[in-house]
Amino acid sequence: MEHNSLLRKAGRRRALRRTGMSGSTLAQMQVNADSLENLFKKGLKGMASVLNKDLVCSVDHYDCVMKVKITAADSGMLFMKFLNKAVELTHIQKAVFCHVYVEEFTPEKLVGQLYGCWYEHLDLEIKSVADCALSVCPDDRSWKGSVAFELYGRTHNLSVKH
Repeated sequence: MEHNSLLRKAGRRRALRRTGMSGSTLAQMQVNADSLENLFKKGLKGMASVLNKDLVCSVDHYDCVMKVKITAADSGMLFMKFLNKAVELTHIQKAVFCHVYVEEFTPEKLVGQLYGCWYEHLDLEIKSVADCALSVCPDDRSWKGSVAFELYGRTHNLSVKH
């Protein structure tokens, strides 16, 4: 149920669309959580499920642990830099990172360890996090995040099955 609420299609489950001018493909993800820290954790899991849905669901051990320290001017930029760092490490380490142990967290700083599993293939390859937006729901103080991923050229298959 957690993964189903992460990606949405045209306001419902997921949306993958092709942009007109640059020809690049974007995948959009919506994340909801009860706290800002949990939004980061769920965002990482959601991104991992876009990269390789089978790996995230069957993780019972981790092959790779990477220490991260990220700072930014605000929580939105921190979220974007955090996800971009996970994408960068995915390509360098050939591992999908699906869990973060947070040692220190503020709206401007995250220090922690990313845990990942090596992969043989990716369902989709994320080039970068193209855009992020965060908001707080005034009624219950829950956090909402919207993320747009720029994907590498596999434009012939735009559906993600979850």
